[in-house]
Amino acid sequence: MKKTAAILSALLMVFSLCISFEAAGEYYIKVNRTTNCVTVYDSEDKPVKSMICSVGDSSEGNSTPAGSFRTSQKLRWHALFGNEFGQYCTRIDGPILFHSVPYFSENPGDLNTADYNALGSQDSLGCIRLSVADAKWIYDNCPIGTSVNIFDGSEKDDPLGRPDAIKLGAEAPYPTWDPTDPDENNPWKGCGVTITAEKNIHSVYQNSYQSAEDVKEYLKTGVKAYDSAKNEIDFTVETDADPTEPGVYKAVFSAVDSLGKKASKNAVFIVLPGKLISNASIKE
Repeated sequence: MKKTAAILSALLMVFSLCISFEAAGEYYIKVNRTTNCVTVYDSEDKPVKSMICSVGDSSEGNSTPAGSFRTSQKLRWHALFGNEFGQYCTRIDGPILFHSVPYFSENPGDLNTADYNALGSQDSLGCIRLSVADAKWIYDNCPIGTSVNIFDGSEKDDPLGRPDAIKLGAEAPYPTWDPTDPDENNPWKGCGVTITAEKNIHSVYQNSYQSAEDVKEYLKTGVKAYDSAKNEIDFTVETDADPTEPGVYKAVFSAVDSLGKKASKNAVFIVLPGKLISNASIKE
């Protein structure tokens, strides 16, 4: 009787462990080698997150292997090929990892900027490079044993699309830090989107434009928006202006960068009934 109870107890323990493992597998991951895009799916096959990545450079003989795998290890920092280091590493198979863009040392302020700017292209030595924020998300949310499928597809196989990565160009204030790194010392935390007016936005005469859409294009003249790294980016204009009716109207300029940081500026726009000329400027 005691032997039977011991067997039942052992089976229940194994069953419990199996359930725990299955419950931990909340996500699975697909990596599209063609588009350099990672898509995370939940247990109901719903895509929940996409990430820009760099897979292996096949032209240099450094292809990322295709196939189905399960993650097996996590490493906060780990030595990479070429005497470089990666943050938030998750082992996929053998030497192949998810990890941040490489660093020249185990220092978050020692980023390989050229490799960061190559995100979205085949540039790695076989691993799957990510921004720090994305590498950390996998590290934090996808337990050991998470399923990973690496394949060659098209943009149609990336249901959420591939996000952009901000470029660290000549005007970038902190090019040796990953802007997405949540490190408390990351100087990028103080950076954001800016909208500027290089010249005043002139008012117009009544019926100079026939629609609000035409007015929006006019209002863009002389206005520029810049992302957190000082790259020029697109912006939108919203206005309640009726160009056929004299009056003072509101215009709102908005921009968002690839880090998700936002900015908006307000202006007034005047539709004149006569020959009076007046200007409208973006207000701080």
